[in-house]
Amino acid sequence: MKILVPVDFSDQSLLAVQAAADIASEQKGEIVLLHMLDIPNFYGTDIIRELNSDESFFMMKGAKQKMEEFEGKIKQEDVEIRTEIRLDNTYSGIIDFADEIAADYILMGSHGASGLKEVFVGSNTEKVVRRSNVPVICIKDYEAGLSFKNIVFASNFYKESDTVLPYLKQLIKDFGCKVHLLRVNTERDFETTWYSRKVMEEFINSSELGSECTINIYNDDSVESGIMRFANEIEADAMVVSTHQRRGLNHWFNGSLGSDLVNHAVLPVITFRIKK
Repeated sequence: MKILVPVDFSDQSLLAVQAAADIASEQKGEIVLLHMLDIPNFYGTDIIRELNSDESFFMMKGAKQKMEEFEGKIKQEDVEIRTEIRLDNTYSGIIDFADEIAADYILMGSHGASGLKEVFVGSNTEKVVRRSNVPVICIKDYEAGLSFKNIVFASNFYKESDTVLPYLKQLIKDFGCKVHLLRVNTERDFETTWYSRKVMEEFINSSELGSECTINIYNDDSVESGIMRFANEIEADAMVVSTHQRRGLNHWFNGSLGSDLVNHAVLPVITFRIKK
């Protein structure tokens, strides 16, 4: 298993590395730490070629020194850790590098966001969640012995859910998860219990998940709050959802469940991007 951990040398980054180390230690996996020397969007990647050698040298030298200091804070000796420093736009660079090294997961620490910042700006974590081809694990808090043995997979279980099945099956294979399938009913998106159960049973029968699954239907004011409340009630280790590649005004008006959970949930959130 290869886990990519983007780091900015903050305490939140160290938390993410500690969580990744727990997982990698159990799975005999490898951790790759990536630091992006960010290029603002309005410059474009052509600026890389325009930087003179002195500027490039001092930027990389400073980043390498910080990376060495950061590595010194990591207290994990039985896990292979390698580092990489890249000059690129932060979130697109993370996504491209994850594809380049064939990472199995991206693990990121998240501070969360709210209000206008959440709507118009968002965080790099939230942007990676929306666009990554690789499953993304987002955490806010860290406790030693992190594991994903008891997870909630929330969905409507319609046809588009089939596109994330390979990710879900791999997650189950990697961590030996017990999966609680969850459909949240809201006033705006209501289904009768018998119909929801029928759809979820068909999903189980056709998906061949190879794991113990429970079927759960939960009523709440919103899908987001329903997932979080249910996950807390069953003491889940993580919440798993699929997310759409929505940007700009489309993201503002339509929202993204994965992004909302990353911003607001305390439990770890694992996201899979729905393929068109």
